[in-house]
Amino acid sequence: MPIQPSRPRSEVVTVLQDRLERAREAAVGKGMPRDAPWSVPVIQPEVSQFGGAEAVRSAARAAARKAGIRVHTYATCRADNAPEQMVMIGNRGAPPQRRVAPEPDPRWPAFTLNPDARPGRECDCGNEPCLSAGLDWAARERWLIADWYSLTPLTDLRTLPAEQRSRDRDALFARHHSRSWDDHVLDLALFRDGSMELGPLGDVQVYATNPHGRYKGLSHGVGCRYAEFVGQQHEILALADFVPLLPEPVQHSSRGYDSFADMLQEMMYEDRSAGRWCHSCGGYAVRRLSPDQCAYYQGQLAAYRASC
Repeated sequence: MPIQPSRPRSEVVTVLQDRLERAREAAVGKGMPRDAPWSVPVIQPEVSQFGGAEAVRSAARAAARKAGIRVHTYATCRADNAPEQMVMIGNRGAPPQRRVAPEPDPRWPAFTLNPDARPGRECDCGNEPCLSAGLDWAARERWLIADWYSLTPLTDLRTLPAEQRSRDRDALFARHHSRSWDDHVLDLALFRDGSMELGPLGDVQVYATNPHGRYKGLSHGVGCRYAEFVGQQHEILALADFVPLLPEPVQHSSRGYDSFADMLQEMMYEDRSAGRWCHSCGGYAVRRLSPDQCAYYQGQLAAYRASC
């Protein structure tokens, strides 16, 4: 039997609109992007006062339209009069944008064959494999020497001839993983939490298909089944601009919650943006480092390990 609301629908819409706008302002104040998945819960006795879960969901959609917010809603129980009944109103952010061809960026010049290019200094870090791009990688992938020497750390790899872009990603991109203790795997977690300074790594290129979450679907790097090769679907960011986009690791409290309100607060503002990155490739690909950048990274990694 439907629950008779004790408050008019117009009042419920106004109440929910105010809560959504305050939650959005709080999320912005925390530096969260507009598509961050925060939520606003409606619990008992308000669910019953507002007319039941379906009435709350309908009012929430109306409130979201007035506030200019896209939401999804769901109820946690089938029975509206259940004490544990709750309706969650989740932010979906702005509508996905239509993907457009990337505009040329003066920071990343197009590939140009330079017959006079000569090899640079090889890395002497002693790791095998190394995070920098030596001639051994080029030989392994059967690059023409002139083509390989013509590449610079700033070259827009999307402008490479198709037969070069289709080669194995290992010649162009470094392996990366969070909280890795392998010297040949790039660990961005050192810089995400502010433990170490990026320094000369700030200009390293990062390739990702949806790093800002502007488009529908996950973000992919290079080498997985959804983005096997680098191409026009990728955006290029400097590592200094990319690191802040990475989600913070979830910290779960071992002591539980002091109150139900504390639990709801964490539910509202938990950073779940990790869900938009491909689990296969990580959602991004990082260019191999120069010898100087590799030496800097190894020094930062050693310092980080010593501080742990």
